[in-house]
Amino acid sequence: MPVTEDDLRRVAALARLGVPDERVAELTAQLSGILDHMEVLSRVDTSRTTAAIGVSAGGTPLRVDLGPPLPLRHARERFAPRVRDNFFVVPRLATHEDPEQSTSFDDGENVVDESVLDEDKQRHQADALGESQRESTEKAEKSNERVDEAKAKGAE
Repeated sequence: MPVTEDDLRRVAALARLGVPDERVAELTAQLSGILDHMEVLSRVDTSRTTAAIGVSAGGTPLRVDLGPPLPLRHARERFAPRVRDNFFVVPRLATHEDPEQSTSFDDGENVVDESVLDEDKQRHQADALGESQRESTEKAEKSNERVDEAKAKGAE
Protein backbone atom coordinates (compact mmCIF):
# COMPACT_ATOMS: atom_id res chain seq x y z
CA MET A 1 0.00 0.00 0.00
CA PRO A 2 1.84 3.11 -1.13
CA VAL A 3 1.90 6.16 1.10
CA THR A 4 1.02 9.40 -0.65
CA GLU A 5 2.43 12.83 0.10
CA ASP A 6 -1.01 13.81 1.41
CA ASP A 7 -0.95 10.84 3.81
CA LEU A 8 2.48 11.85 5.05
CA ARG A 9 1.50 15.49 5.56
CA ARG A 10 -1.72 14.48 7.37
CA VAL A 11 0.11 12.14 9.76
CA ALA A 12 2.80 14.78 10.34
CA ALA A 13 0.12 17.37 11.14
CA LEU A 14 -1.63 14.99 13.55
CA ALA A 15 1.70 14.29 15.27
CA ARG A 16 2.52 18.01 15.14
CA LEU A 17 5.75 17.31 13.32
CA GLY A 18 7.28 19.78 10.93
CA VAL A 19 8.34 18.02 7.72
CA PRO A 20 10.40 20.14 5.32
CA ASP A 21 9.29 19.93 1.68
CA GLU A 22 12.68 18.53 0.63
CA ARG A 23 12.19 15.47 2.92
CA VAL A 24 8.62 14.63 1.87
CA ALA A 25 9.61 12.42 -1.09
CA GLU A 26 12.25 10.57 0.96
CA LEU A 27 9.93 9.95 3.91
CA THR A 28 7.07 8.89 1.63
CA ALA A 29 9.34 6.29 0.03
CA GLN A 30 10.57 5.04 3.42
CA LEU A 31 7.06 4.68 4.85
CA SER A 32 5.86 2.91 1.70
CA GLY A 33 8.80 0.51 2.03
CA ILE A 34 7.90 -0.23 5.65
CA LEU A 35 4.27 -0.95 4.74
CA ASP A 36 5.38 -3.14 1.80
CA HIS A 37 7.55 -5.14 4.20
CA MET A 38 4.65 -5.53 6.63
CA GLU A 39 2.48 -6.80 3.76
CA VAL A 40 5.09 -9.46 2.96
CA LEU A 41 5.21 -10.49 6.62
CA SER A 42 1.42 -10.74 6.79
CA ARG A 43 1.54 -13.41 4.02
CA VAL A 44 3.78 -15.72 6.06
CA ASP A 45 1.93 -18.86 7.19
CA THR A 46 2.08 -18.90 10.99
CA SER A 47 -0.74 -21.41 11.52
CA ARG A 48 1.65 -24.18 12.65
CA THR A 49 3.69 -22.03 15.03
CA THR A 50 3.03 -21.42 18.69
CA ALA A 51 2.70 -17.93 20.02
CA ALA A 52 5.61 -16.56 21.98
CA ILE A 53 5.11 -16.56 25.73
CA GLY A 54 3.33 -13.42 26.86
CA VAL A 55 2.39 -12.34 23.32
CA SER A 56 -0.88 -14.20 22.93
CA ALA A 57 -4.23 -12.55 22.30
CA GLY A 58 -4.93 -12.40 26.02
CA GLY A 59 -1.92 -10.24 26.78
CA THR A 60 -0.21 -9.96 30.10
CA PRO A 61 -2.56 -10.30 33.07
CA LEU A 62 -2.73 -7.12 35.09
CA ARG A 63 -2.97 -6.96 38.84
CA VAL A 64 -6.02 -5.45 40.44
CA ASP A 65 -5.45 -1.80 41.25
CA LEU A 66 -6.27 -1.84 44.95
CA GLY A 67 -5.93 0.69 47.68
CA PRO A 68 -6.52 4.38 47.99
CA PRO A 69 -4.48 6.83 45.94
CA LEU A 70 -1.18 7.63 47.60
CA PRO A 71 -1.15 11.11 49.13
CA LEU A 72 1.29 13.61 47.71
CA ARG A 73 3.74 15.31 50.03
CA HIS A 74 2.92 18.67 48.43
CA ALA A 75 -0.16 19.91 46.61
CA ARG A 76 -0.13 19.54 42.84
CA GLU A 77 -0.30 23.31 42.49
CA ARG A 78 3.28 23.52 43.82
CA PHE A 79 4.59 21.56 40.84
CA ALA A 80 3.05 23.61 38.03
CA PRO A 81 1.75 27.12 37.54
CA ARG A 82 -1.71 25.87 36.60
CA VAL A 83 -3.73 22.72 37.40
CA ARG A 84 -7.16 21.71 36.08
CA ASP A 85 -9.08 18.56 37.12
CA ASN A 86 -5.94 17.21 38.86
CA PHE A 87 -3.95 17.48 35.61
CA PHE A 88 -1.08 19.87 34.94
CA VAL A 89 -1.82 22.51 32.32
CA VAL A 90 1.43 23.08 30.47
CA PRO A 91 2.37 25.53 27.74
CA ARG A 92 2.37 24.34 24.17
CA LEU A 93 5.87 23.89 22.77
CA ALA A 94 6.95 26.74 20.54
CA THR A 95 8.13 24.22 17.95
CA HIS A 96 4.54 23.00 17.58
CA GLU A 97 3.14 26.40 16.76
CA ASP A 98 2.91 27.72 13.22
CA PRO A 99 1.73 31.33 13.41
CA GLU A 100 0.20 31.14 9.93
CA GLN A 101 -1.65 27.87 10.46
CA SER A 102 -2.42 27.27 14.11
CA THR A 103 -4.17 24.02 15.02
CA SER A 104 -4.66 25.09 18.62
CA PHE A 105 -7.81 23.67 20.19
CA ASP A 106 -7.46 25.40 23.53
CA ASP A 107 -8.26 29.00 22.60
CA GLY A 108 -5.15 30.23 24.37
CA GLU A 109 -5.78 28.27 27.55
CA ASN A 110 -2.26 26.87 27.51
CA VAL A 111 -0.64 30.27 27.13
CA VAL A 112 1.81 30.83 29.96
CA ASP A 113 0.83 33.60 32.33
CA GLU A 114 4.12 35.24 33.29
CA SER A 115 2.72 36.46 36.62
CA VAL A 116 1.93 32.86 37.60
CA LEU A 117 5.47 31.83 36.69
CA ASP A 118 6.86 34.68 38.79
CA GLU A 119 4.71 33.61 41.76
CA ASP A 120 5.82 30.01 41.28
CA LYS A 121 9.48 31.05 41.14
CA GLN A 122 9.09 33.10 44.33
CA ARG A 123 7.35 30.17 46.06
CA HIS A 124 10.17 27.79 45.11
CA GLN A 125 12.79 30.30 46.26
CA ALA A 126 10.97 30.69 49.57
CA ASP A 127 10.78 26.90 49.91
CA ALA A 128 14.52 26.61 49.25
CA LEU A 129 15.28 29.40 51.72
CA GLY A 130 13.03 27.83 54.34
CA GLU A 131 14.74 24.46 53.88
CA SER A 132 18.15 26.09 54.22
CA GLN A 133 17.07 27.86 57.41
CA ARG A 134 15.65 24.62 58.83
CA GLU A 135 18.91 22.80 58.12
CA SER A 136 20.93 25.58 59.77
CA THR A 137 18.67 25.55 62.82
CA GLU A 138 18.94 21.76 63.14
CA LYS A 139 22.74 21.91 62.90
CA ALA A 140 22.87 24.65 65.53
CA GLU A 141 20.60 22.67 67.87
CA LYS A 142 22.74 19.54 67.49
CA SER A 143 25.88 21.57 68.12
CA ASN A 144 24.32 23.10 71.24
CA GLU A 145 23.31 19.64 72.48
CA ARG A 146 26.89 18.41 72.07
CA VAL A 147 28.21 21.45 73.95
CA ASP A 148 25.69 20.86 76.76
CA GLU A 149 26.68 17.17 76.92
CA ALA A 150 30.37 18.11 77.09
CA LYS A 151 29.66 20.60 79.89
CA ALA A 152 27.66 18.00 81.79
CA LYS A 153 30.51 15.48 81.49
CA GLY A 154 33.03 18.12 82.58
CA ALA A 155 30.96 18.99 85.65
CA GLU A 156 30.97 15.37 86.86
